Amino acid sequence: MKKLAVVLAVLLLISCVPASAAETALTGAEAYEQYGPWYTWTQEQKDTATAEWSEDFWYEYWDAYFVQSGAEDEQYYADMDAWNQAFYGDVWAEDWEAYLRSVKEALGMPYPDGINVSVNGAWLDLDGLEPWALDGRTMVPVRPFLEALGAKVDYADNVVTAVLADGVTLELTGGSTTMTRVSGDKIDKIEMDVPLTAVANRTYIPARFAGEAVGMAVEWDGDYQAAHFTDWDRIAEQIDEKFATLNTLMSLDQGELDPEQTYRVTGLASQIVTLYGETEAENDTSTQTVTLNGLVRGGQVDLDLGVDMDLGGLREMVVAGMPQEEALLDLLSDFEMEVRGDLDQGTLYMTGNKLGELPGSTLASGEWVALDPTEGGDTQMEEAVTMGSLLTAGLKASGVSGDGMPPCVSALDTAEMLALILGDDCFTVSTAGSTTTYTLKVDTLGLTDKVTALTEEKGTPELYLLLSYLSGGLKVDCNGTFRVRDNQMVDMELDMTVKVPALAVSSTPMDISFSASGDSTNFECTLTAKAAYGGKLEMKMEILVEETGDMPVTTPPEGAAVRTADALGTGTVYPGGLESLAGIIR
Repeated sequence: MKKLAVVLAVLLLISCVPASAAETALTGAEAYEQYGPWYTWTQEQKDTATAEWSEDFWYEYWDAYFVQSGAEDEQYYADMDAWNQAFYGDVWAEDWEAYLRSVKEALGMPYPDGINVSVNGAWLDLDGLEPWALDGRTMVPVRPFLEALGAKVDYADNVVTAVLADGVTLELTGGSTTMTRVSGDKIDKIEMDVPLTAVANRTYIPARFAGEAVGMAVEWDGDYQAAHFTDWDRIAEQIDEKFATLNTLMSLDQGELDPEQTYRVTGLASQIVTLYGETEAENDTSTQTVTLNGLVRGGQVDLDLGVDMDLGGLREMVVAGMPQEEALLDLLSDFEMEVRGDLDQGTLYMTGNKLGELPGSTLASGEWVALDPTEGGDTQMEEAVTMGSLLTAGLKASGVSGDGMPPCVSALDTAEMLALILGDDCFTVSTAGSTTTYTLKVDTLGLTDKVTALTEEKGTPELYLLLSYLSGGLKVDCNGTFRVRDNQMVDMELDMTVKVPALAVSSTPMDISFSASGDSTNFECTLTAKAAYGGKLEMKMEILVEETGDMPVTTPPEGAAVRTADALGTGTVYPGGLESLAGIIR
């Protein structure tokens, strides 16, 4: 016990003295390894290091902290902010406030020194009345705000009445915390944190409650003190106005397989990544392949799935970048799985050579697992997929953008760029008999004309940048033909090549090519991206569906051990956020 006490005393003494970098000849990386993350230090350690370490050495330490932070990245930024305040004091705070104000001005916020509000991506001036905070709620002048939400507003006898285009009515009384929402025969009473408040003869409302009452998504950006209100359905509609032709092609029936006929399904997806050395002949290559082969008949399935990942000479680099995923990388090397079942009868079974290696799994070699094919949610699409729904889907749940802009701006800006090569004016449509042909054509000259006109109209930095790339040698060529009959795709071909000049990718020219073709029974596509002096990415996918007289086997072999789904481990989380492999199979 005495020896232990001595050891602990020595360790405590060492830990309290980060010491001078000059005295210890430490590097920043060694300092991080020895003393750990800043938030774990005692105040005595922080004071000693602040007195002894130079500014340059501190940044070496922070660089090492950043590299090693991994899952603690949020803690890293919190530590960095706290250290900046401690090291630079009020000067840093004043510089930050000045910087933040300049950014808010550049973003077009009407009130760079205070709170700002956006609706569907547009900043609100609110008749020159600046928003303010009351008990943690953003207060806005009721009339201009509700009008920005599309309401017709009336104010009489201390009562505000707002009628929206869809007939929904909101009613609020001055000094009250209750908002009444009327939609047809349904009347809801909504309790607010703060009341409708009068200041200098103007009436203010807590913005969040009004926005949510009319169905808008509400996000608060604490870094930029901005409240964002988004009608995602309206944003999707706004995007879809540019892509009527493409949405038509996306909505085509994919054709239904005859439930009384057996089909053999064969699929292949591969990816090859090559990094060059000093020459293209000197390289490291990794290969990932997924194969699918089996039978489908109505709800009956008998499928073999294979996954193989050979990282080759790139393994050391990949593992160094994601050490926590090394076990997963090993799992995906020569992974095989067989799935059998009759979904119409509610049966689904699976086995695999590495299912026993999943986290928490107790499955033995050769054993099968019985799954519930209804688990994992309803896979039926309730609404047609459109460009608007695709571009807004991920943003709905992602919250604030992090760059100060309203969340929907990213979708709108992306749509504007995509419309240059996939918008309605890129297609021509012709009909011969019962067949309609959609032809897609994009070339560098036409693209340059469109970007020039759009730049003159809007003048955004992104458009000026794209125009400079086109002037500097960016080449785009795209040709596609899609033949449609009876609302089904008969066949299609698509070819695209893009040559990216050095200007656009930090002095590394790139060549990108994509091709796809298919009909009712097969589809294949390839993508190749080659960066001069850097490397090459090659991706390929093939799917073939053929009629066959074979019958699928829908149950495990006679005498095989069949386990329940919990044998896979209740703590296992699978790709896509699903907690069930049944959801993946479906």
